[in-house]
Amino acid sequence: MSQTPEQALEPYCLLAKQSKGRPGVGAKIVKDAVSHASTFLFGELLDMEGIKALENSDYKKEFNLLTLFAYGTYGDYKKNKENYPEPFDAKWLYKLKQLTVVTIASNQRSIPYALLQSELDLQNVREVEDLLIDCTYQGLITGKLDQKLSALEVYETIGRDITVNDIDAMISSLSNWNNQGKKIMEALESNTNEAIQAFEINKKHQTEYQEKVEDVRKSIKTAIEMQNEGNGMNMMMGGMGVHMVGDERRRHKGPR
Repeated sequence: MSQTPEQALEPYCLLAKQSKGRPGVGAKIVKDAVSHASTFLFGELLDMEGIKALENSDYKKEFNLLTLFAYGTYGDYKKNKENYPEPFDAKWLYKLKQLTVVTIASNQRSIPYALLQSELDLQNVREVEDLLIDCTYQGLITGKLDQKLSALEVYETIGRDITVNDIDAMISSLSNWNNQGKKIMEALESNTNEAIQAFEINKKHQTEYQEKVEDVRKSIKTAIEMQNEGNGMNMMMGGMGVHMVGDERRRHKGPR
């Protein structure tokens, strides 16, 4: 992409500042803007006073066209073709399909070719892949064409323009995410405390076990020492007994 979508739209926004009170000029600016190869964001242009005024003029269809490219999809166009300028330029149609790919890709990370073929009225897989390659080249999406699974694996997409309702939904989603994060943190904290308590209890048990082992060792050592002392005494007593017997024999031994 030679220009970013913001850079590509900037000249049309400057022109739109001078279109107030001239709806015909504003309508032409809209058509030129959506026809430009690198314009994919239109919210800033839609906010211009001269463009807003088109909604209540003879150029309401041009206003609807810009709104469609800012927020809508190919499916929205199909349902309400009468609300847009005719003929509907082939370039517009192709770009709208590209923007629809961005919308789908922002909501799911793996997109079957069959889904895109159905949603975008494409004739075959070749047309699906050509469209996706163009989207990648334009910097609208990054991903991988998985021919084995016949699906697009989405890595990243550009952000499309958002409405007030989208902002409310985003706030709600962020609020839910924040609440879920708090619950996870509370659970982690609880698990951490339980782990610390379990560690302390285990440490206490280990200490008690070591103390008991040490007591047993001391008891065994004492018993062995006492046994050794007893054996020594017995041996000493035994030796003394032998000498006494010999002395007694010598005393009573007389002449025969």
